[in-house]
This record gives sequence, C-alpha cells and structure tokens, in this order.
Amino acid sequence: MKNLLVILFAASFAFASCGGDNSVSNAVNEASESASDMASDAANKTGELASDMKDGAKNMADKAGNMAGDMKDGASNMADKAGNMAGDMKDGASNMADKAGNMASDMKDGAKNMAGDMKAGAGKMADDMKSSANGMKDKMTGAAGDMEMSAKDQLKSTVSAVKDAGGITSLAPSAAISNIDGWISTLGKMDGTDAIVGNLTMLKSELGKGSINGAAVGPILMKLADQTKDMGKTNLTVRTLASALKKGGEALSK
Repeated sequence: MKNLLVILFAASFAFASCGGDNSVSNAVNEASESASDMASDAANKTGELASDMKDGAKNMADKAGNMAGDMKDGASNMADKAGNMAGDMKDGASNMADKAGNMASDMKDGAKNMAGDMKAGAGKMADDMKSSANGMKDKMTGAAGDMEMSAKDQLKSTVSAVKDAGGITSLAPSAAISNIDGWISTLGKMDGTDAIVGNLTMLKSELGKGSINGAAVGPILMKLADQTKDMGKTNLTVRTLASALKKGGEALSK
C-alpha cells in the first residue's frame, strides 16, 4: 500500500509538471495499472497467507483435539485397569480370608478331635492300668497267702521235729539240714528276711562238717532265737521255736 501511494504521488507530480502531456498521461496509466497489479498480487498473497494460517490453525486445532481425545481415552483405560486391579486385589484378599477361615476351622476341629482321642486313650490306659494293678494285687495277695501257709507248715514241722527229738541239740544233723533247707527256701521269698537266711546258711554249713562245733553253732542258734522271737512276738508256735533255739544255743555254748 505504501509503494502504491508513492507511485501515485510521483505520477501526479509528473503530470502537474508536464502540463497534462499525453506521455505523462500514459505514464500515469501505466503506473496506475502497475499499482493495481501490485495491490491485486498483495491481496492475493495476503488471502493465501490468511488461508494457510487458517488451515494451519485448523490442523493444529484438530491435532490438539485428537491429542485431547487420546489423552482422555488413555486416562479412561488407566482408570479401567486400576479398577480391574482393585477388583482383583479385593477378590484375592477375600479368597485369602476365606482360606484362612477354613484353615482355622480345620485346625480347631483337628485339635478338638485330638483332644477327644487323647482323653479316650487316657481313659482306656487308666482302666487298663487299674485292671493290671488289681490283677497284680490279687496275685501278690495270693502269693503272700501261699508263702504264709508255707511258713506256717514249715514252722509246725520244725517244732514237731524238735519236740520229737527231745530238744534242738538232739535233732539228727541230716534232719536239721533238711529242715534248714526248707526254711531257706520259704524265707528267701519274703522281704526283710536276709539276716535270718544268712544265719541259717551258716548253721547249715556248720552242721554239714560232721562233728558239731558247739562254740560255732551255739552263737548262731542264739541269733536265730532272737530273730525268730522278733518275727513272731504274738505267735505261740514261733515263740516255742525261738525258745528251743535259745536253749540249744545256750547248751552248745557251755
């Protein structure tokens, strides 16, 4: 536009200076046409530039819209994935809780069953032990009764043999040894008779030598007399045997 004004101004000045000559008129016309062409070209270029800018702006707007859409879709996808992940985590936690509950229930039932089995086993064991104890008690009672009966029979036999012989010192060594063997067998099965069995064993050894050594046999008979008397303080037969042993001991010790 500035160039067009300059041309028009120059043409007007030339026309005024030349007094309206045809050559000047022609120059003005040419300048005017040139100015018109330049203006038209400028307008066209300006239009094209504006159209290009418009198209560029539209493309940028489209790209921005597409980018915004993509971002929106991406955000939506991320939100969906996060939702799915949260759902999976929730389901997993629920499954774990269910499994833990089932496990706890199984452990509780197992412990309950085990306690019941242990209780039943303990009860059965107690019953078995009680029955076994009663059986042992019966056996021990029977054995004690048998030993007591055997001791009584042995005592009667010894007292009878001593009386028949006329005293402990008159009893034949073979009969005495046989009687002592019976006592060792009977007393050896009882508790607390080790001392008596020991003295009986020594007495048997002395009697087996053939000739009786009164100095050795007498003290043994005296000890047996005291031990026998202590065992049967309230039993007349035992006291009788103890008295016979003591008399024999005293006789042999003189």
